Amino acid sequence: MPYLQRCLNEHPGDGEDYLWSKLSSPDRPSYNTFLGYFKNAAGRAGVDKAVTPTNFRKSNTRWLVNLGFSQARIEDRQGRQRGSEHTRRYLTRFGEDSNERTYARLHGKDTPQNRDRCMWCHFALSHDAASEAEAKQEAALRAAAELTEEVDIDESEAAVALNALIEGRVQSALDRHRHS
Repeated sequence: MPYLQRCLNEHPGDGEDYLWSKLSSPDRPSYNTFLGYFKNAAGRAGVDKAVTPTNFRKSNTRWLVNLGFSQARIEDRQGRQRGSEHTRRYLTRFGEDSNERTYARLHGKDTPQNRDRCMWCHFALSHDAASEAEAKQEAALRAAAELTEEVDIDESEAAVALNALIEGRVQSALDRHRHS
C-alpha cells in the first residue's frame, strides 16, 4: 500500500480519480476492458487458468491465511474493512483452526505445507531442511573420519555402523507412528 499511496499523492488529480484509467483521459475503463488487461497478460505469460480480479483476491487471501496472517493484517493488506465477511470465511475454511486441518491432525495426517520435515521420519520437505541435513551429514562424515584415524577403525566399518544406526532410527520412528 505505501507505493500506491505515494503514487496517489504525487500525481495530479482531484483525489477522486480512478487508479486504473484510460490513457487518453482520467475516465474509468469498462469492466470488460479492465478484465481484458488481465486476460491479455495471462495469454502472453501462457497462463490458462481464469484470471479475474476476484480470483486474484481469493488466491491472495488463501495464501495469506496459509502464511498465518491475522484477519486484521489480511484486511489491511487488501484494503478491506475490519470484520470483513470474506476474510473471516477464508480464515474459517483454510486457517490453522479449520475443520479440514483439525480433521487431518486427528488422523495423524498433519498438513505438511508448513513443515520443513516429515513429522514421523524427519525427511526433509523443504530446500532449507535439505541443505541443513546435507551440512549435518558432511559434519558427521568428517567426525567419523577423524574418529577412524584416532581409534584405528576401518572407514568402511564405520560407514556401515553409521548407516545401520541411521536406518534403525528411521525404522523406529516409522514403527512408533504405525502403532500410535
